[in-house]
Amino acid sequence: MNITDFRVGNHLEHPVFNGYTRIKAIAFNGFYIGTPEGNPIHISEFKPIKLSEETLINIGFEMINKSYFEMKVEGKDLVFEYTKDLNNDWYMMINRDTKIYMEYLHEFENLYYSLMKKELEIELNVY
Repeated sequence: MNITDFRVGNHLEHPVFNGYTRIKAIAFNGFYIGTPEGNPIHISEFKPIKLSEETLINIGFEMINKSYFEMKVEGKDLVFEYTKDLNNDWYMMINRDTKIYMEYLHEFENLYYSLMKKELEIELNVY
């Protein structure tokens, strides 16, 4: 993982808790998130969260079928579609116009934040 791919507020898999955590700070040489004992854990220990069926539903997408998910942003003329191309690669489509290949939650969080100027509301068990 590259530190420049992440920002404060992104979610990652936590290696100690076997669950998810949110980045709370980024230091000049990487970011660290503490354990219950107060021990810091470096970025290299974390894993990005895949955009799985479960994750997509937890962040507000509706499953139309096994290879097509859709999220309509309330109060905005904005629709996100997550689907597969002919090579079976997943991509995000914005308003049926812009195609962006992605496979991780932090990539979508960053896209959403860039467009909406607010954090994506996510229902994950976060430590």
